[in-house]
Parts: sequence; C-alpha cells; structure tokens
Amino acid sequence: IPIVAREEIIGFFVIDEQFDEPQMWKKVYTIVQILGFTFKYYQMIEMLKDLSIVDLMTGLYNYRHFRFQIELEVEKANRFKKSLTLVFLKIKDFDEINKKLGFSGGELVLKEFAKVLKKEGRSTDMPSRINDETFAILMYETNEEGCKIFVDRLNKILNTKKIEVDEVSFNIEVEYKIQEYRKNTSSEEFFENAKKIN
Repeated sequence: IPIVAREEIIGFFVIDEQFDEPQMWKKVYTIVQILGFTFKYYQMIEMLKDLSIVDLMTGLYNYRHFRFQIELEVEKANRFKKSLTLVFLKIKDFDEINKKLGFSGGELVLKEFAKVLKKEGRSTDMPSRINDETFAILMYETNEEGCKIFVDRLNKILNTKKIEVDEVSFNIEVEYKIQEYRKNTSSEEFFENAKKIN
C-alpha cells in the first residue's frame, strides 16, 4: 500500500497476510495515513532546525548559531589544547554598493561572496554571516599564520572574480581581522576582539 503525504508517495506499507474483513482494512488504511503524516511532520521539524541556524539569504550559518558554536569550540580548545582562529571579513563600501545597484544588487553581492567562502573553505570550517556585510569564519586546528594564508588566497580569488549587476562590473573587496584564540580567554572576549576591524 503506498504511503502518501501531501500527494507524494514516500514509501510503501507491505502486508504479508491476506484478510477480507472491511474493519481490518480500515485500520490498515488509518495506520498508513498516520505513517505519512508522521514522516512529513519530522521532515518539517528538520527543516525548521535548519532554518533556525542558517541565514536565508546566503545559506551560511547565522549569528545566533555562530555564537553558540564559538562557545563550544572555545571550551574544546582549552580542554584539548587545539588551535582555533577566528577571522572577520567585511565587504568594503557596501553602503555605496547598495546605493548604486539597489538592494537587489547588494543581495547578489552578498550571495556571491558567500559562495566563494563556502567553496574555498574547508569542510571543517564554519563560515557565517554576522550582520549585513560582515562575515566570520571559525577555523578549527588553525593558527594565525594558517588563517592568513587562507585570507590571502581568498583575496586573490576575489580580485579575479568579476561581479556583474545591470551591466556594471566590479570586484568585491574586503577588510579583515584575524584573531587566534589564547588559552583561558572567554568566548565573549575572543569574539569581541576579532570583530574589531580597522
């Protein structure tokens, strides 16, 4: 019997016994309906979990989840004596970009920048959007020197990647601040020191 949820077949309920009683079929039908509803319900729960930690525009982690994660990683860095580095990246002249290209152009810039961060970072890193034009990456088992190598590579890519909006072509430029974690520093202090981009 197909298990259907919102007009979509999501599985099959297999019966290996024959029975003719209408009441039994009615019970089976009810069970199959409940299975379909339950599956969709848990799918929605998982989707809502994702939405609660992801920035909808860029697909990166959001500020709330980033702050939660940084507390966990600081605790691990202290306990296991592992390197941990945080880099803040701010798109230069973003207000001017919005004025010249409009909000849709600004959104495109943010999305393109997020794509580059995802592509160039390691799977273990945690790129996140902190606010309008400010992003941060939490880099596990990476010291300041290793993070600087990553940022230099990122800048080279941005220098060669042209963004085009309404026939206007330009490169994304960023300001950044690198902060390596120091033992026994609180997650709050670590975060606040890193976000002070000159």
